[in-house]
Amino acid sequence: MTQPADDDVALGRGLRPGDHHYRAFIDFPDRYDIGAAMQFSLLSALGLREDHSLLDIGCGSLRAGRLFIVYLRPGRYFGLEPERWLIEEGDPAGARPGDPVRQAATFSHDCDFTLSAFGRPFDFLLAQSVFSHAAPRQVRRCLAEARVVMTPTAIFVATYWRGP
Repeated sequence: MTQPADDDVALGRGLRPGDHHYRAFIDFPDRYDIGAAMQFSLLSALGLREDHSLLDIGCGSLRAGRLFIVYLRPGRYFGLEPERWLIEEGDPAGARPGDPVRQAATFSHDCDFTLSAFGRPFDFLLAQSVFSHAAPRQVRRCLAEARVVMTPTAIFVATYWRGP
């Protein structure tokens, strides 16, 4: 069975990473869903439970955020994303600003890694594919801020590709 053409457009099929589409901007559009599942599975395997608080650094288009928001109790998901349009256009679960699911989350569009802007500690921090695109001074800033907002038993999960 062939997918309707409008699904191809909505899901960004045929686009390349970096294209101006909520899925393509962050990765290959065809890997969008599996990337979300892997992030959710990893954090839950590391102990994330519904009553924990999560700071999703570089939450992008809510690739994994859409899973975390409905899993965590209301008010426990926090996303930091300087590209506001990604959050606004990219919630494939259909939750738009004002939707009860979206209201269960808090966002900041700070571009300087001011994690303390949320004014609270976190049990888990996630920086999926953020440090690969950040300058060393930005990584240092993020880590310094993380130290301030992590609970004593917090877990910080970050990925990066080593480069020049």
